[in-house]
Amino acid sequence: MSSKSWKEKLAEIQDGWKHVIFKNEEVEMLAFKRASICAGCDKNINNVCAECGCMLIAKTRSTKETNQCPLGKWKN
Repeated sequence: MSSKSWKEKLAEIQDGWKHVIFKNEEVEMLAFKRASICAGCDKNINNVCAECGCMLIAKTRSTKETNQCPLGKWKN
């Protein structure tokens, strides 16, 4: 998987936190699916992805196209 620029990662983080604050039913359903996958992942350390360093509360809610599981576990 290719490395993201800091601008791409920042945009993903901002988008995720926006959806944490301003709830959207469709995004919440997506986040639930993603969080279910992350819950069983050995890279989930206290709800932070050890692979990319993102807080999963926001990462699972980011709808940016560049936002993917770094291990390829999410299938949108």
